[in-house]
Amino acid sequence: MKELEKVNKIKKILLILIIIGLILVIFLISKRKGLLIPDYASGVVDTNAIKEDTTLKKNYSEGSGNVNLKFSDVIEIDKAKKSAKLFFKNPGTSSATIEVYLIIKQGKEDIVLGKSDMIPAGYAIYNMNLDNVDNLQVGGYNGILKTVYYNGASNAKEMIDSEINIKIEVK
Repeated sequence: MKELEKVNKIKKILLILIIIGLILVIFLISKRKGLLIPDYASGVVDTNAIKEDTTLKKNYSEGSGNVNLKFSDVIEIDKAKKSAKLFFKNPGTSSATIEVYLIIKQGKEDIVLGKSDMIPAGYAIYNMNLDNVDNLQVGGYNGILKTVYYNGASNAKEMIDSEINIKIEVK
């Protein structure tokens, strides 16, 4: 009789462990899906990029890098034109080329509204073409300006990225 009780106890423990394992698997699968970022930049300078710094200043030693950013934390979207008004500058002192993603966070889902092409050091963008605005409603959203850094010479992805919290206004 005691042997049967031990077997039943072991079965209950195994059943509990299996249930916990299934819950963990479901949780991990339902987590926010990451943004697929290429290992090499396209090599195409963004059509909206405007050269502003005419003198590139190298404030770093060979083999190291320097990143500077200037940006606005409120971005205005014109849904009809599928474009965003923003200010993003990659100053001439930067060693990286940058690509920018405009993202709205909706619960567990990241909605990528658009992405710039390469913004080299010394360039700024004031407009971004958007691909994914059809389902947006007029109003305000919390968003992210995700910056992805690439080596200015080889276009290989650098080890750092950043996410800047912004406000997005859809008009």
